Amino acid sequence: GKPLPSIRCDNNIKKDINNKPIKIIDTPLIYAGDTNDNKINNYCDEIMEYYKYEVDNNNYNPNDFLIIFPIMKKNVIASELQNKIQDYWLEKEDPNNDTYIQYAYLHKHTEGTVINTKDSINSTRIMSIRSAKGDGRKVTFVLGVTEDTLKIVSNKQIGIVYESYLHVALTRSKNQI
Repeated sequence: GKPLPSIRCDNNIKKDINNKPIKIIDTPLIYAGDTNDNKINNYCDEIMEYYKYEVDNNNYNPNDFLIIFPIMKKNVIASELQNKIQDYWLEKEDPNNDTYIQYAYLHKHTEGTVINTKDSINSTRIMSIRSAKGDGRKVTFVLGVTEDTLKIVSNKQIGIVYESYLHVALTRSKNQI
């Protein structure tokens, strides 16, 4: 097939902080329903280090982040990340604030329904590639995207559908992937 066009980032990104707008995170094999808590926690902690780096260096807020996966069904990483992001922001907030704020929102798609993104306007969104279409945030984590998962999401339709999901995954970010 034809190669995908090159990806270019905005020129207004701080080059001294963000000299690599695309970073690759080594991902362990974690399957749906995986019960190896250490493996899941270690991976989520590594992702959180990148998340915290972006907050600390760019003064980002929860709504500056989007985390997308090809598959959400039985996704243990998505749930764990939601908890870790929520805990992170709760630790940073004013102790006198007695209003509950949902800092991380896990969107679970049910066939035949539309996701209401109004629920997560001010939150870090965690969602599937399909749901992320049309959305964009300053920092996007694209997790668990492999050839096999893209084949599953595209119903094994190699070609335009497969490449379309990859394109959606890689073009949701405004500054950092």
